[in-house]
Amino acid sequence: IRIILETLIHIIPDVWNILLLLFLVYSMFATLFVQVFGITKFGKRLGETANFETFSSSMFTIYQMVTGDEWSSIMSDASVQWPECTERFDSTYIYNYTGRQYSFGDCGSPFARYLFMIFKLVCESIL
Repeated sequence: IRIILETLIHIIPDVWNILLLLFLVYSMFATLFVQVFGITKFGKRLGETANFETFSSSMFTIYQMVTGDEWSSIMSDASVQWPECTERFDSTYIYNYTGRQYSFGDCGSPFARYLFMIFKLVCESIL
């Protein structure tokens, strides 16, 4: 038992380095996903419990995806395209729209599948 405890004490710095690397990679992807999918329309899985609206909710969603919690459904929801979503919030795209004219909509990205695959490969290779 003494040998096991001594070994655990000696590997603590290495474990902190691995945890720091994981946090750094998760933070990079969380920031990217907030920028790309922050206003994406909610779908089957992308919703109140899994979304990319803020950095903290994005980190939580990334943790869910790394553990395998329906990440493919989140990927499908993040790649939603017209006509299931609104391309732009302005009067040229929405008939009788009287709100503010925006240059963005709530569609996902056509590159979502590639981003999610890269995310899964990078995160699982670190683990």
